[in-house]
Amino acid sequence: MDRIQIFNQLVAALGEIQKGPSPYSDYEFSNTVHVVEPRFKFLDEINNFPTISMTVTRERVLHSLSSERFCSLELLLRAYTWDLEVEQSGEAIAADIEHVLANWKRWSSGLQELRLVAIQTDEGLHAPYGIALFEVQVLYTK
Repeated sequence: MDRIQIFNQLVAALGEIQKGPSPYSDYEFSNTVHVVEPRFKFLDEINNFPTISMTVTRERVLHSLSSERFCSLELLLRAYTWDLEVEQSGEAIAADIEHVLANWKRWSSGLQELRLVAIQTDEGLHAPYGIALFEVQVLYTK
């Protein structure tokens, strides 16, 4: 497994966020994500909301065996929303993304572990735009 495969799996999983029942459990999504970008985008580049963008912040080899390398990939995900109730929309998209990440075993193949390290929202600072940040660590063998 490599970084591109991890990105493709994550993009596909986050693309499943469509208002209604989750394909992973009995959770109900409250948003429909219009775009999932496998690259970092800034707020002025966004036209459809909500949008999720992501980038790799660090990739490390933690342990090398004879034929495999145990690696860590650290990702930064940004979810952008536009709503007059910006705090509620930020919390709703954060809950939807957290649900997808928590159910990583149902949509991934080849990952050893996926950890959600931190979640931050802008708490209405950029109203009516909302931004939620996720720090994610993926452990996999290469």
